[in-house]
Amino acid sequence: MNIDWDDFDKSEVIGSGLFGTSYLLIFNNVDYVLKVQKIFKNQKKKDMKIPFWRELKFYDVIKKKVPKEYQKFFMKLIKYRFKENCKHIQKRTFVPNNPELKKHLKELDKSNTCLEMLVEYKGYTLGNIMHYYTPNKNQILSLILQLCISEKILRKINYLHNDMHVNNIAVKKSNEKFIQIKHKKKKHKFPLHGLQLSLIDYGNLVNLNDSSNKNFNANKEQIFLFEIIPVIINDLCFGNAQFIRSCNKKKKKLPWIKDPNFTYNFLVKILKNEHKIWKKMRAKIHKVFPLMEFYLFRFENNPTIEQYKQIDSFFTGYAGIDSIINFFRFYYPKKYVKYMGWCSDHKPLVSRKIIKKILYTNNLDDLISYLLKIIK
Repeated sequence: MNIDWDDFDKSEVIGSGLFGTSYLLIFNNVDYVLKVQKIFKNQKKKDMKIPFWRELKFYDVIKKKVPKEYQKFFMKLIKYRFKENCKHIQKRTFVPNNPELKKHLKELDKSNTCLEMLVEYKGYTLGNIMHYYTPNKNQILSLILQLCISEKILRKINYLHNDMHVNNIAVKKSNEKFIQIKHKKKKHKFPLHGLQLSLIDYGNLVNLNDSSNKNFNANKEQIFLFEIIPVIINDLCFGNAQFIRSCNKKKKKLPWIKDPNFTYNFLVKILKNEHKIWKKMRAKIHKVFPLMEFYLFRFENNPTIEQYKQIDSFFTGYAGIDSIINFFRFYYPKKYVKYMGWCSDHKPLVSRKIIKKILYTNNLDDLISYLLKIIK
């Protein structure tokens, strides 16, 4: 497709992070996204150690290895180019605390070279949608199932998204009533309820075929589930957007604004004030994910910020920490609100029975099977 975007209006920013900005462009009544980021000039040479080169390769992998009917769960690359004498200025909503990253960004901002990628528009981010609109139960279940299917496709082609959160998931209105999938050698179809989900932003991708990623491969089957559980539990089941709206309405700071180490301090409070409950939660998690026991035991015996950061750097360790919070939130919702620093409590968006089943499911295929049974 031959599209020259130099003359397009780039005033509508739909996303901005540490490294790049996304603009909404319209060409022949079709929406596209132009992603612009500063790069160093020597990075124009192909090098798979550089995140954007991995991302560009991933677009090609999706096109060649993913069946056409499943490609809707991912963005399609239309065109990319490198641009010299680039005038782009990256506006950041926050400044990282890491001194090395700060220095890197400062040097990057001085560069006159940009990478521009034109990709298809996949809708608003899930975070944006949940902030203004609360989907009904059937829509929530459909979105969870679509997220699981997307993750299963990644597993099949041996990639890990590695940056899964509500702002890297897009949702768009769809006139398609059902999606047909193949699961455990059988064909199934399930309703979309008007919403199509897609995964976006592939800058932190992990190629599991790469021998340097053997740590991920060690627990490959469960890692794909660990990656999506925080979004499923916190954002889609419990509806974190409700909690955020409450604090905004009361003009109170959000937990992570009040305390940059809010997750760490939450765990310390449980250990200190609810040690018996911690033991119970740890025992429950051990039954579902035995490999997490090691990381939780380490933190329990040395609950320092250094130990927390070390555990957080391991995918399974991070999942273990997150699971303690999820289980605690499920069984002790009022204490969770208190220790996390939310402004008020809210009812979950789906039944507690469904949440419990998800919490106690330890692999992706079983979760998909369960969802296919209950979705209407």
